[in-house]
Amino acid sequence: MIKPRSTQSPPTLTLKRPTGTPMNETGSPHRAAADWSIARRGDSITDFLTDGSIVRLCAALDEITPARFHLLDADGMEVVPAQSPDDPEPWTVRPIRDLPDGEDVIRAPILLGDRPIGAFVVVPDGSVPTGKRCLLRVVGEQLASLSAEFCTEASQMRTRIRELEALFRLSALLTTQADTIDQILRTALALSLDVLGLDAGSIVLFPEDARGIREAVPEVDSEAEVVTRASINLSERWLSSTLPLSAGRVFDRLVLEGHTLAIPDLLTDPRVLAPERCEREGLRSFLSAALMHREQPIGVIRVYGRDVRTFSVEDQRLLRSIGEQAAVAVAQSRLIETEQREREMERQVQLASAVQRRMMPRDLPEIPGLDVAARSEPSRRLGGDLYDLFEFTGGSLAMVIGDVVGKGLPAALLMSAVRAGLRAHAASTDTLERLVSRVNNDLCRDSLPNEFTTLWVGAVDPATRVLTYCPAGHEPPLLIRPARPREPLTRHDVSSLCIGGLVIGINPDEPYKTMKIDLRPGDVLVAYTDGVTDARNFQNEKWGWDRLADAAVGALNQHPEAGASMVLDSILWSLRRFVGLSPQVDDETLIVLRVLPE
Repeated sequence: MIKPRSTQSPPTLTLKRPTGTPMNETGSPHRAAADWSIARRGDSITDFLTDGSIVRLCAALDEITPARFHLLDADGMEVVPAQSPDDPEPWTVRPIRDLPDGEDVIRAPILLGDRPIGAFVVVPDGSVPTGKRCLLRVVGEQLASLSAEFCTEASQMRTRIRELEALFRLSALLTTQADTIDQILRTALALSLDVLGLDAGSIVLFPEDARGIREAVPEVDSEAEVVTRASINLSERWLSSTLPLSAGRVFDRLVLEGHTLAIPDLLTDPRVLAPERCEREGLRSFLSAALMHREQPIGVIRVYGRDVRTFSVEDQRLLRSIGEQAAVAVAQSRLIETEQREREMERQVQLASAVQRRMMPRDLPEIPGLDVAARSEPSRRLGGDLYDLFEFTGGSLAMVIGDVVGKGLPAALLMSAVRAGLRAHAASTDTLERLVSRVNNDLCRDSLPNEFTTLWVGAVDPATRVLTYCPAGHEPPLLIRPARPREPLTRHDVSSLCIGGLVIGINPDEPYKTMKIDLRPGDVLVAYTDGVTDARNFQNEKWGWDRLADAAVGALNQHPEAGASMVLDSILWSLRRFVGLSPQVDDETLIVLRVLPE
């Protein structure tokens, strides 16, 4: 019987009579132990023998024919039945004895493809007539042909086994989330060298943002943009060179187009850019395949042999399969790394959001005669709206509301800087125009021209009820003042404060001016950001200034003595009913101030 067996280093077939063979400790000829891990191709008939039936057939033919049948292995050793039942195999090898030379000796080589892996040698007796000698030749050649057929089938099965096992070992990486890209690629490279019987190699990756072959492999004689992520048995001089193996990187383009590149001898291929470099490194044969994932180039696997070698179709198919599996593993590893970065970013955003919430005033100032409420609801975890309430010069109540350009983390950082500047300068400034001007100077100095902020700052003196305010490009607050006591409010009772001033962060020399208005008992002031009035429903209608005014008026008509917090809640409830389930697209911030009756 013949089936795949152990492997040895490739010998050279010879029919010369050998002088001996290595012996093991038991005195039997030494041979490699069976290894089913990933078997390389068989190079001798002994790599395919199992129960010794073909050896016994030779012995039987010796008995029934007028000739001696000898089975030789690739080293020219004779394969004979085992002499002792204690031998590990039912057959053994020994130096052939008394093999005559001459035309009468029939030699029938056993070929695996074009490689001889053994031979049948038939030595007829001297009395055999010519006709029977021809018959013996046919028998010997048929035995060799039949053995070659079995060995070929066994070799093909062995090839498929090593391919499947290699791919199984590599596909296991896809389920190992702990492996980094470098670990995956080094394992894939070592596996390729092992199963193909090659000596050196590397795997290079293209930039992750490369889209298409042209971006991944420009037609230049430089590989400066590629990164070698795995290498085995290549010198630092070879790896550090940016010179590609082929002129214009034609080899890489070929494999990315779907070809598997096989070069028997790098020193004679005219496409090789610097053959002397390959000779200095000791590289002769070359095999390369692409790492592609979803039609996007990821990299290239390159493996080398120290000797000239013609690669089989099976070799090329195996490397291409390994490249495909490695590409999937790299893509998955990159996805895992991206998810880890996103989780870490989400954690950082959560921490930043908590810090931002702590920066908002938790305890509102209690000023006699004034009732105030405020709320901010960011559209994302981090918002760009700001508000603040604190005591200002002379015990007045300072109110600040603003809107930083943009959204998300950049807007949140800018908002924090503006709020910190307001608090810092408020302690040493006695007027609102100076306060806004200093914050504007800070922002112009520390930010880009497209990083600006709308701002409205007001201060109410509780003794005189005078509201002094300084607008800087922000929406003017609403003032609700009953025109006729004890009568329901209408929209005619709602007005906007004056607009003025340029947004801060644009012009450091911008002059900011303050305005004043006398507040009366029962007045309600509503300051807001554009996220409130710009909110939209499913019909894409804006909530707008009119609906904001109607919501505030409706709250006061329903509860004439409502405090600032109740008015604010009622406005937000009206806004939510209008928007419905439409997503919030901008930060929404409100400050409501009510002047209490005397």
